[in-house]
Amino acid sequence: MDAKTTQKLIDNLNKKQLSQLIKELVKRNEKAEQVLLDFCQQQETGDQAFVLEKQLRAHWKKAENIIASANQYGGCSYQDEDIAYTELNKIDYLVQNNEIPWKLRKEIFEAMIYQVNLDNSGFTDYLEEIAFDFCQSEDEQEYLAQLLEKSRSSYYRKQAAEIYKALGKREQSMKLLSENLEYANDYVVLAKQLAAKGEKEAALKTAWEGVEKNKFGLDGVYTYLFHWYEKENDEENLSLLYKRALEKESNLETITKLMYDHYKKKNDIPKKNAMLIEMVKCAKNIRYWYRLCREELPTEKFKKYEPELLKVIYVKDYPFYLDLCFERGNAKAVLQEMQASQSLYDRWSLADNTHHYSLLLAQSYPDEVLDSLWREVNAYVATGANGHSYKKNYGLAAQSLATVKKIMKSQNKSAAWETQFHNFCETHRRKRSLMAAVKFLQKNE
Repeated sequence: MDAKTTQKLIDNLNKKQLSQLIKELVKRNEKAEQVLLDFCQQQETGDQAFVLEKQLRAHWKKAENIIASANQYGGCSYQDEDIAYTELNKIDYLVQNNEIPWKLRKEIFEAMIYQVNLDNSGFTDYLEEIAFDFCQSEDEQEYLAQLLEKSRSSYYRKQAAEIYKALGKREQSMKLLSENLEYANDYVVLAKQLAAKGEKEAALKTAWEGVEKNKFGLDGVYTYLFHWYEKENDEENLSLLYKRALEKESNLETITKLMYDHYKKKNDIPKKNAMLIEMVKCAKNIRYWYRLCREELPTEKFKKYEPELLKVIYVKDYPFYLDLCFERGNAKAVLQEMQASQSLYDRWSLADNTHHYSLLLAQSYPDEVLDSLWREVNAYVATGANGHSYKKNYGLAAQSLATVKKIMKSQNKSAAWETQFHNFCETHRRKRSLMAAVKFLQKNE
């Protein structure tokens, strides 16, 4: 119905009839109820406390139905998810921008925490965020902590410990943390609280337990213990910490970098250099640390360790290994890698997928590279003829042929290229998709 018609109908109704109409619309349509509540809130008409209560209950009812179902079935549709988040955002806005009695906030807040504790809906984290907004006084925040403390999830129990800490209830916080030590960083959190309380030995013991009882995620506990011992200038325990990290073979990059920086700051050159070499072995950014080794190590020491470092680089960053071979004038080593390749999907083929290394190598070993590329072409053609992705493989064969053409022309072997390419096309002339893929190579450039 258009606005003009609606207005004409309304004009003929008295106040009592309009009231009756609104009641009927609200009774028959849930959306109409929400429109009425929004209108009353915007116009600031009627009992605003009553309107706010109805708003909150209406928004939570819509969200709760979706969240409860999601908790039961482990999720919901994208459409329902959008609806639920929209309703939760409206709730959060109303709570943050209006004075709402604790009794009403507590009722909805408890219903939220109930859904949080089921922890199977996908809405849990956002519900917890909103729950924090619901709890405005310290007593209310403590009540939130008490509810989270009962959660099946250790994550939320640890959140409760953080709330207790913020409220100055350190003993409750530490007790809850000690009962929920799960990851290495949990031990760090507890150790920091113990240290702040003045219990140094207990803090160190807790941090070391984090090292011993965990295999992964040790960055935080290594860092905590390192800075503790560094501050006290305790070289013996710094060495002990590093030794234990080596034994555990976990998060070595973090502790090795800390030790490198420590020895560099102390100007202990031999130990700093030792850590620098170890960084190449354990760091993700192996290229940076290799080049830093080359800059900082004495020439003779670098030459001594370079073969060992290259073995590490060969395993961890094969393309960088090939780059270094060219950089060091050792193209023969790259040739050996190319000739050892037995597959279209081995490490050489993957590293040379754009033929970057083949083109560099062709400057010194053109015939060997051409032989390798022709093997590659034939392998792609054979695979393409038998595989589902034959068009893709034919395209890759064409790319390899283009590299062959480029190398042969640079070697002034254009006539030989034309002959070989003609023979190739004659051999495979019945493969129409292949012929279409290599058609562009027929042009004389």
